[in-house]
Amino acid sequence: MQPEKPFPDENLLAELLPDAVRFSTLKNEPVEHWLGFEPNGRAVGAVFLTDRVAPEVPGYGGELRAAVGLRREGKLTGVKVLHHEETPAYYRRLGENDFLSHFNGIALDSNDAWARVDAVTGATITSDALRDDVHFSARTVAAKIFGLPYPSPPARPFPWFQVAGLLAVFALSFLATYRRERFWRGLSLTGGVLVVGVWLNASFSLQTLTGLLQGRFLDLDRPIPLLMLLFVALTGLTRGRQYCRTLCPYGALQETLGSLAPRRVAAHPGMSRWLSNLPYFLLFLALVLALLEVFPVAIGLEPFQHLFAWSLCDGITLAFGIGVLMLSFVSPRFWCRFFCPSGAAMALWARLRFWRNTRHTEAEDIGEEVVHND
Repeated sequence: MQPEKPFPDENLLAELLPDAVRFSTLKNEPVEHWLGFEPNGRAVGAVFLTDRVAPEVPGYGGELRAAVGLRREGKLTGVKVLHHEETPAYYRRLGENDFLSHFNGIALDSNDAWARVDAVTGATITSDALRDDVHFSARTVAAKIFGLPYPSPPARPFPWFQVAGLLAVFALSFLATYRRERFWRGLSLTGGVLVVGVWLNASFSLQTLTGLLQGRFLDLDRPIPLLMLLFVALTGLTRGRQYCRTLCPYGALQETLGSLAPRRVAAHPGMSRWLSNLPYFLLFLALVLALLEVFPVAIGLEPFQHLFAWSLCDGITLAFGIGVLMLSFVSPRFWCRFFCPSGAAMALWARLRFWRNTRHTEAEDIGEEVVHND
């Protein structure tokens, strides 16, 4: 989590509104802002905090808060993020793409220019949220402080293509579950890798779970996390960990590598039972640390969260993700069986299921011997 920077900060005010030679003290009406003045005493623009103008829009990891510079004619002069709750690698992706500089010079009435502020691959939810937050709050400030007649910004187009892709792999998952043939399960897992992993980077994770607990991801403007939550919740009540068996992209990669191993090492039964309880402890620990804001990035430490957005991976993250995959040569789905806190959350939820199929076992839920040629 990024700590909040103090305001007023003359250096930051000057950075956000460089044409101003001096600034006012904080003004509370009609919204909180600092006016910047030219040498002749004429107001050149204002600096404001997005969360003081309108409720902040949540990113992937949580709350975002930004300071924005706005000229009186309705052009942005700078954006600076003051507070975020993303994992370091996730937020760093915005900086690597120089994303914040894309706002400089954008006119509030230029919808084409705003449309060209593209989402950052691998950090789509956060970059979209920041863009929407800046756009909405800047229009509000322009109207209330400088009297510019700007309506609310246009709604973001609904991501029909991405939703269709996700629903298609959901359909494959149900086919694999009910047909119980290797072909359909292999096709479903391939779809999970390509669509859920590589394309959408939308794996069910601790960040998805904490987003639900904090009330995020429950709006139709960002349907991908919401659809994934609904899929995991509904299938958990009827088919157990269907996501783990047929859709998890990281699990699919582990299975593929495990199938190439010349031999497997059988864990001692006692050690295996002890390790199988470890995911529940990790789940509890990560949620407590994150929800109490003691160590919020704990929810971002699962190896698959950034592995499918290759540009997000630093050396440590990439080595961790690949290293865990390599352990599947030794023991099938090593991470799923002994460490995955997201899988533990789904297992706990699946205990509430009202339709139990005796043909599915705990071993099947983590992908072992799940397929039978009927």
